[in-house]
Amino acid sequence: MKTRLFGIEISFSFWFFAVLLAVLVTGQEVLAFYFLLPVAIHELGHLVAMAAAGIRVERVAFRAFGIDIQRSRSATASYGRELAIAVGGVAANFLTALLLYGFAFQSMRVILLVSVNVALGLFNSLPVGTLDGGQILQILLTRWGSLETAATVSRICSFFVLIPLFALSILLLLRGTANVSLLVACVYLACTVIFSS
Repeated sequence: MKTRLFGIEISFSFWFFAVLLAVLVTGQEVLAFYFLLPVAIHELGHLVAMAAAGIRVERVAFRAFGIDIQRSRSATASYGRELAIAVGGVAANFLTALLLYGFAFQSMRVILLVSVNVALGLFNSLPVGTLDGGQILQILLTRWGSLETAATVSRICSFFVLIPLFALSILLLLRGTANVSLLVACVYLACTVIFSS
């Protein structure tokens, strides 16, 4: 499904609606709100950074496990602006958590929003593949070396981070102290690293 808003193509994948339906069928819509709001704040941080850098957004695609923002093909930015765009989402999550922190002890809902914003910010800061931390690492490496070297070092770094996370997720599953979400996230991130090469 596609539409246009302010000259930007907005698209929704089949799997986005499948996940949304699964959430609604299981009665987790209230809990989902507290996880989707920080994701929206994160992506808004990237959009604000792009607007500040003068980068035109052509398309926003809603997928099952995230939102893909595509900029104009002709849009180029300096290393500093590229870095600001990559940091924008994480900064938006941490800033939101900081602003909400003063109200954290007044409501469990606010505590949940603070926690999810911090967790999302930390997770996206990991120097892995397509995560913001991976993009930041690649931008910094490209600044001082070739694109090929940056891609290789970034891929190696991604696996050095993912291997302990895989081990931790399996250990927690075997001990019965966690759900499968960390393992699913690790598999997804490993696939993005492998298939982006």
